[in-house]
Amino acid sequence: MPVNVDSTEVLIASLFMLALVSGLGFLFVKSSSRRQHRTKAEARMIKATIIDYFGRSGVDVSVGCVSLEGTRRYTVFIESEPMKRFRLSHIIESTLAEYIMQTCRLELDKIYWRFPIKEEVLRPVVPEEAPQNQGHADDADDQKRLRHEDKAEEPVDDYISEGLLLNQHLKNMHVTELPWEKFEEVKAGEAGKKTP
Repeated sequence: MPVNVDSTEVLIASLFMLALVSGLGFLFVKSSSRRQHRTKAEARMIKATIIDYFGRSGVDVSVGCVSLEGTRRYTVFIESEPMKRFRLSHIIESTLAEYIMQTCRLELDKIYWRFPIKEEVLRPVVPEEAPQNQGHADDADDQKRLRHEDKAEEPVDDYISEGLLLNQHLKNMHVTELPWEKFEEVKAGEAGKKTP
């Protein structure tokens, strides 16, 4: 038995389907927009919390925060001056992630550190022009003096200075092979010194 379908019924059904698809599309775009807005708000909250976290100990940091689309796990980028206290950054990362979880109820997926090099360190040493009547030996002395003066004016970073000093001592080390008996003798001597 053939079904008699009028063209107006087909038109009404197609308009209904079009309205339904349009409504679903609008809801999807609206929820996607809300999700993006929520993600941006959460990223701002994490950034402010991390800046406050380090600010309490007197460290100025700049923070970037991103999340992969569809997840609520955040990747954080922390930029700071090189400091001795950041040597064990894995410990800081775990306490920071725990603090963010307690404070913001959000999960940190990864933390990346960046310690930029100061521009003063990168600037080339350019000696002032020496007077024309001096010889080449005097020019070399002037250049050495100017380099020394430039180094004296730069701020000293204890952390970097300590690393450079350690590196100089490592170059002077000499390693030799000793017999096992000598090792046992030294070990026994140290054990005897420790006991009173």
